[in-house]
Amino acid sequence: MSEPNEATAETRHSWLTPLRADGIMLLAALIWGLGFIAQIIGARHLGPLSFTGFRFGLAALLLAPFLLRSRPSRDDLVGGLSAGTVMAMGAILQQWGMGSTTAANGGFITATYVVIAPLLAVVLGQRVRWPVWCGVALVLPGLWFLSIEGDFVVRSGDPIILACAVAWAVHILLMGHWAGRVNAVNFAGVQFAVTGAAGLALGLPLEAPAAANILAASGAIAFAAIFPTVIAFTLQAIAQRVAPAAHSAILLSLEAAFAMVAGAVLLGEPVTVRKLLGAGLMLAGMLVAQRSVKPSPST
Repeated sequence: MSEPNEATAETRHSWLTPLRADGIMLLAALIWGLGFIAQIIGARHLGPLSFTGFRFGLAALLLAPFLLRSRPSRDDLVGGLSAGTVMAMGAILQQWGMGSTTAANGGFITATYVVIAPLLAVVLGQRVRWPVWCGVALVLPGLWFLSIEGDFVVRSGDPIILACAVAWAVHILLMGHWAGRVNAVNFAGVQFAVTGAAGLALGLPLEAPAAANILAASGAIAFAAIFPTVIAFTLQAIAQRVAPAAHSAILLSLEAAFAMVAGAVLLGEPVTVRKLLGAGLMLAGMLVAQRSVKPSPST
């Protein structure tokens, strides 16, 4: 907390320009898009709570050696606990709601955090620049075209998914709040431990997964734990040191477009003109929102 320590931390992260942070978040969104494939495969063998618990539990174990070696600070622990609690709520609500809605509804409603995050930022007194709102105005219809093929029929799980979207929006704001104060790896590790413990505490007694099913889902669990969890969430924590939360929400929402590409390439899912239009609008929204990024001062 002394001034020399703050200067050292600032120097250590001086390489992280806004443009580089955007690139890091785009990489995280790409990894999350690919991660949907592992979640689809894992859902064939395990219930949503169990899969979430094993996925984040394994991610926490993978980061445990780093936590033990670096001795997490108080901010790492408090920030990770608060963000991890919201992460657990978002992950569990999403998996719960997906059991009683369609994939299209679930994907679209989840991604409404791209609107919720800027609104919450304004409520909290943060300034959201006009290019971000223009970007949101392009991204939201893009998500609609990308996700909703026919008529939008409200399902019983949709309100649960909306609550999940609020949780993810709050998570983005929390990441922005803590990112400049914490060690990204320690912060991520605490989050994963909280989410994994919550998933297993609920999943093991309620879903009682069989050993054979756990083994069958092990590949999907490992992929989801390493790439969309350990790597992507850690990248998000690093990038949000300099990226405003509202701007981050737009970039991270591109996971939906990347998921479409991954589904087409790896699962043979059809790509329609409507979906291409949606992806194009999302890309345009990201480029417009990019105008809200101020160049970093020279050092």
